[in-house]
Amino acid sequence: MKKTISIILLFFISSCSTQKNRTVNKAYHSLVSNNNVLFNGNEYLKKGILDFKSNYNENFWEILPIEPIELSNKIISVSGLENKEFLLAEEKAAKAIQKHSMLINEIQYNPKINDAYSLLGKARYFDQRYVPAIDAFNQINSSSESSQAESIVWKAKSNIRLNQDALAISQLRKLVENKNLESDVLAKANAVLAMAYIKLDKKNESIKHLKVSRNHTNNKNLKARYSFILGQLYEDKNEEDSAKIHFERVVGFKRKTTRELYINAKIKTLQFSKKPSSNEDFLDLIKDKENEKFLDKIYYGYSQKLISQGSTELTQEFLKKSIRVNPFDKILKAKVYTNISEINFNNSDYLLAGKYLDSALLVMENNSKEFWKYDRQRKGLEKVVNLTEKVIYWDSLLTISNYSKEKLEKVLTQVAIQNSSLGKNEVQKNKTTSKLKFKQTSFYFYNTKASSVGKESFTSIWGKRDQNTYWRSKEAVASLSGTKDLAVSYSPNNEKTKNYSAYLKNIPATKLEKDSLIGIIQETNLELAEIYIVKYNNHSLGQALVKEILTKNIKPKLLTKAKYLLYKSYKINNEPQYLKIKEDIIMNDSLSRYARILSKDPALVLDIESSNKLLDSLNKTFDLQNFKTVLNIIDSQLDLIESEEIQIQFEILKAKSLGRLEGVKSYISALIELENKYLIELNSIKPKSDLDSTKYFDDVDLSLKPYLDFKLVFSLPNSDFSENQITEYVSLIKQIINPQQRVSIDVYDHKRKLLVIHDYSERSLAAQDALKIKENI
Repeated sequence: MKKTISIILLFFISSCSTQKNRTVNKAYHSLVSNNNVLFNGNEYLKKGILDFKSNYNENFWEILPIEPIELSNKIISVSGLENKEFLLAEEKAAKAIQKHSMLINEIQYNPKINDAYSLLGKARYFDQRYVPAIDAFNQINSSSESSQAESIVWKAKSNIRLNQDALAISQLRKLVENKNLESDVLAKANAVLAMAYIKLDKKNESIKHLKVSRNHTNNKNLKARYSFILGQLYEDKNEEDSAKIHFERVVGFKRKTTRELYINAKIKTLQFSKKPSSNEDFLDLIKDKENEKFLDKIYYGYSQKLISQGSTELTQEFLKKSIRVNPFDKILKAKVYTNISEINFNNSDYLLAGKYLDSALLVMENNSKEFWKYDRQRKGLEKVVNLTEKVIYWDSLLTISNYSKEKLEKVLTQVAIQNSSLGKNEVQKNKTTSKLKFKQTSFYFYNTKASSVGKESFTSIWGKRDQNTYWRSKEAVASLSGTKDLAVSYSPNNEKTKNYSAYLKNIPATKLEKDSLIGIIQETNLELAEIYIVKYNNHSLGQALVKEILTKNIKPKLLTKAKYLLYKSYKINNEPQYLKIKEDIIMNDSLSRYARILSKDPALVLDIESSNKLLDSLNKTFDLQNFKTVLNIIDSQLDLIESEEIQIQFEILKAKSLGRLEGVKSYISALIELENKYLIELNSIKPKSDLDSTKYFDDVDLSLKPYLDFKLVFSLPNSDFSENQITEYVSLIKQIINPQQRVSIDVYDHKRKLLVIHDYSERSLAAQDALKIKENI
């Protein structure tokens, strides 16, 4: 008996060797590694993946990832994410390889070692250490075709995570061409190929491979997920019918897929549905208590259905509901605000459109494509908003300028008290919104002072009114005691609240000041009308504003411009009135530039696009110092430019060209003439700033300036030197002087050019080169 036990023990010990290629050895190490170490390692991996998925939040606003993994934005170190489960799985895989590998003469005789390397690679992959993962997958023995195929899939996934998409595609293309590939591996390979093509924005290729993957996988959750992604890809291509088919497939899974995926697919199918009952189906989704968790998405989806049906009021109602039930989803907020902004823009309410764009930009990521897109839109609206704000503010000043002294004092007292009570809250609010330009303007409702004046003005006329009734009705009248109490509580000894100077200085007092402000309002309204007609093609709003201006007593120059804007709008819309207005301008305003434009061939007139192209070309010509050419072209084209704003830019360029040829005095004179010619404040900012920047030249004592850089200057009269001669001289000079020194030819005036040699650190060095040049040329 003892002998038998000893033999069995000896046999058992001998089978533990990893260096003997015997059946018993292979069976032992395969069994131990699989049933002990690898089993535990795979369990750790499964637990880690489950934790990953439980913490993963799907973003249905974008195309879902084929592989739902939360990628870390942190820099991944050698240690990876240090997920406990993945580290334990890696540890078990390494233990299996170290203790049970039977690598004899470079041949692996333990078939379970491939599984160990696969586990090792997967643990590293999910721990986001992709290079070590690829290294593990590379160790898988090529003798096992199925293991080798799966390792290629995992290596391709790792390469995609490393942004090596082309390499991943080349690896998988060869694999999917194998007709003997198992169905499950084929599904995985095509899914990863689709993942690479989606990343490269090649939607047609990604759709093709994702369909193959969906058809070959047996996992119902994956089938539903891939169908949803296919729907999103078709939606992105604006192929709504194809998208609807794939979303309907997801809906067909019902309880066999996640509720979240089902609801989002259902929303999409209803959005694309042309059935009259689709609105009722949306309302049924809303009523279903099981869907309370997804009401934000359902409300938003229903709003998109409504907007396609033209129900703008209901659309806004459900858009606002969506962010009430989920105020924490920033992407949803951004979409809601941009949708409402677009609705207001289409309704010609540009101020409100700008306000909602502001709100949208506050919740967007500053470095996202969406942010840049809507930031450009906001900048496009900015001028309209600024002009409208000013008109409203100036109108309010005109209104309160007609108040009696007692009434005005009462209003300003209330404003001063209200402003003094804002305190630190207002300062904090200004800090929060400082990055948004619309919030910094003087627009009535954004401007605390102007808004306060308006509120107090309203109260003084109409009294306190309840907000839940029509404000002009008798029922809306509330007690004025609140206002009186506020006035009584004011202390005359409080100098801060009694100081009205900041407000009074903006209120026009004399008839001249009022007329001047009225003129500015008319000019600004005319500029707004031009933007509505030319930029936004909103002819109804533009024409209405122009017609209102024409009913007022306006300056002859503005009258002609208003007529021309009406002429232009009527002509664009083929309305016959444009001929009558054209005759009126030519006959009654024959000296105006608009009459000159109408007298020319219409083909010669420069619109905004053509004018900007010509301006860009002339700026380049200016940079090349061809100032005479610039002046000649501007003189010949100035009367053909429709836009006054662009015409001013041409005039500024003309002034600069004159300054370069004739000196600072000519430049200042041209700017003064320009300021007198174009009186609109917005358009006179640039000339005025240029004028201010040049005034100091007359007073500078150049002898007091310490020279750190010297130049050698030669005067070349145009009458004595041709262009070819100057080029030849420059070439000769460069051979004489230090090759590192710069040589330039600068136009000085109408009669001469200057040849300038730069970069002398000392006066003596410049003098030495002057002698060399004199001796050799």
